[in-house]
Amino acid sequence: LPPQLPPIKADGDKLVEVLSKLIDNACKFTAASGEVKIQALLHNFEVDAIQASVPPPMLEVIVADTGRGIAPSQLEAIFNYFYQEENALQRTAGGTGIGLAICRQIIQGMGGKIWATSAGKKQGSCFHFTIPIVK
Repeated sequence: LPPQLPPIKADGDKLVEVLSKLIDNACKFTAASGEVKIQALLHNFEVDAIQASVPPPMLEVIVADTGRGIAPSQLEAIFNYFYQEENALQRTAGGTGIGLAICRQIIQGMGGKIWATSAGKKQGSCFHFTIPIVK
């Protein structure tokens, strides 16, 4: 984490809920020998956000894992309510398929964005979200 993170505009309880869901998913879908990493990055923090067409400063949080990954064609669908992967009946991890949809609703409600990246099955995944920084 960057030293001395700036204040963010967020509901603390909701932010903990999002982080908990993302970390829980990363742990569920990563083997015991795998890794889960959490990273925070600052974007546009030194830029004057009042300038036209300059996005406001944001804190980006990334939860990355070396787990089973996500097919690139499913990276948007996983945020839909009740989304279940293709082999839902063979899943070893429980879940209702609403956690990521709730995360998206919370993050968007706080003025941020959430998305996922993955090179594909068995290649791990990264979940990113942004939260506005208070200046």
